[in-house]
Amino acid sequence: MNMRARIVHSCLFTCVFFDLVIAMPCARALELDEVVVTGSHVETAWATPRSVAIITAADIARGTSTNLVDLLAHEANVNLRSFFGSDKFATIDIRGMGDTAGSNVLVLIDGVRINEVDSSGTDFSSIPLDQIERIEVVRGANTVRYGNGAVGGVINILTKRAADGTHASLNLHIGGFDSHGAALAASEALHGVSLAVRSSSSDSAGYRDNGDFNRQDGAVELRYDGLPWLDAFARAELHHDHYGLPGPVSRADFLASERARRASNAPHDEGETTDRRFHVGTTLRDDRFGQFAALASYRVRDNPFFIGYSTLLTPAQQQIATASQQRDLELSHTLPYTLFGLDHEVVFGYEQQSANYQRREEGRGFLDRSHRRLGGLADHAGYVSSRWALPHGFSIESGYRLDAFHVTRRGERLRRVCDTTLVPTVVETTVFVEIAPGVTVPVVVPVTVNLPVQSNCRGETAVARSPDQTWHNQAWEVGLSYQPTSWANLFLSRSESFRNPNVDELILATTSLRPQQGQHWEVGLRLRHARGYEAALTLFDMRVDDEIFFGYDVASGREVNRNLDGRSKRRGVELELKAQLTAALQTWSNLSYIDARLDTNHAFMPLVPRAQIAAGLIWDLQPHFSLSASYSHVSARFDGNDFDNQSYHRLAAYQVVDARLQWHPARFALGLSVNNALNETYATTGYSDTVYPMPSRSLMLEFSLDL
Repeated sequence: MNMRARIVHSCLFTCVFFDLVIAMPCARALELDEVVVTGSHVETAWATPRSVAIITAADIARGTSTNLVDLLAHEANVNLRSFFGSDKFATIDIRGMGDTAGSNVLVLIDGVRINEVDSSGTDFSSIPLDQIERIEVVRGANTVRYGNGAVGGVINILTKRAADGTHASLNLHIGGFDSHGAALAASEALHGVSLAVRSSSSDSAGYRDNGDFNRQDGAVELRYDGLPWLDAFARAELHHDHYGLPGPVSRADFLASERARRASNAPHDEGETTDRRFHVGTTLRDDRFGQFAALASYRVRDNPFFIGYSTLLTPAQQQIATASQQRDLELSHTLPYTLFGLDHEVVFGYEQQSANYQRREEGRGFLDRSHRRLGGLADHAGYVSSRWALPHGFSIESGYRLDAFHVTRRGERLRRVCDTTLVPTVVETTVFVEIAPGVTVPVVVPVTVNLPVQSNCRGETAVARSPDQTWHNQAWEVGLSYQPTSWANLFLSRSESFRNPNVDELILATTSLRPQQGQHWEVGLRLRHARGYEAALTLFDMRVDDEIFFGYDVASGREVNRNLDGRSKRRGVELELKAQLTAALQTWSNLSYIDARLDTNHAFMPLVPRAQIAAGLIWDLQPHFSLSASYSHVSARFDGNDFDNQSYHRLAAYQVVDARLQWHPARFALGLSVNNALNETYATTGYSDTVYPMPSRSLMLEFSLDL
């Protein structure tokens, strides 16, 4: 181990030592009873029978992260995979889902699903960090409440509401790789009616050549909550971005030099995204009949791009474009009741989702070249869940979901079609005439034949339609929580999950592709001390049958989406620690380990690191000064195409240190951040011995002002 690594590890273990030993006698109380709304019920993180992490707006403001994906990657068993080092084209993986984490980890904003209907997962760049009030990271299956895709975990992002009165804020930043941006937010709230608007813009040249990224966001929300029994809102959001696609580098270039890592082998590849979202919702509360809630959303997304751009063709001949429309509706009724002097709760819900998707390739309108793939889905589900409070500190949660998923798909290719007419035509042909026994000579003679002549040539769409399919899935869960004392809580849960194929997977798949099914066990212990010590230990076991992945199919001889043979297994542990050492110093740390394997050959799951360590501190140096620092260590992982763990080199382990110094008087704040302070050379994803380098050390200066 080199000197730099020794210093970092010494700091890490010192931090953990303070968490475990010194915090107990000298720390003050932490805020432990954070409300969780991601589960089937509104409850506290302390009581829920599942592994939960809560990130508050204060944690975000005082932490080291400058984007959402880096913030989430500090949580136990939450792994970041990024292609270009920004929050665009980044995936958050919970509990080792690997390359399909974008479809196996569900991301919500205020309860609205924002995962794409294709394989692109979640566009985290469209989520402004400064507008987040709280993030709930629920590890493990939560399929009863949220259905399809809630397999590895759920990330529920809750945004800030407008405060009473008139408020406005300005945020500016400038930093490395020619990055800069500004955001302006304003709100007015009076007599229960509030109007909030926000606009932001940012630009960056990116770490890599052709890695530029610029984006613009806007949102407006109208809300009424002036009555104790009513809360209603309408919100519109617009996100637009333009990005370069620098592509991977070879392993040799990655190891060679900084210049080789930053080079691009795809200098002309690029794309843009336009995403429009509309949401309306209402909540009605009644002391006798409980709470009724309705939430509807509509989303339109367009994404034209170029991959493998060739200067021999025009841009119009090689553009790829995806477009989707998505509609969601959710109705729920939460009914609390008292039985035998104890409080209980039951929730009934209905969800409907429909989407249309198309992917155009090789331009539009080019005969014998342009084609597109189309898909549609309709998902209907009903669920019921309940929570019973039992004597002596016990409580039980249970639930059941029934889901019907219908898909349609077809392919279209524009081909040349002409009218053909047979025209009599005189042509000359050669025949051999015998002029004497055994002697022939060639003679040219005219012959009339009917030759085909094409006219009225035009384009015609050839359609190849796959049979419609409908799958019926079910999921259930049961969890037991036991609180023997005020400072300890134990929980045990058993659940089943499912995931349906997304439209991308269905378009290029084996004929036998079907939903995957999962079985989950989880057991945990939470401890808290009145003077500021908090710890959580969770053990989990996940078995997935028919897991969907992209790979070689023996029957067809092609790379397609198919179900894994046998069962995939994931077992692991999560240890989380927090401590308020003094009134001015707070520390946190976590350790996670996962054994993710393929059942057929016992190989480790590609792109899943086995161990992660994270630690950090927030130190209030003076009333208006604070220093925060974080450390992350991620172990090696296998190449994304290495399903036997022998075909390619592994992606090396890495460690990243970030720090942030802030000055924050009453109405404004000034911060200086350093990312990757040790200038680590690393990559989080790669395929077939090509890798996507992560950024080197960079600085960012931030300024915020309450107007």
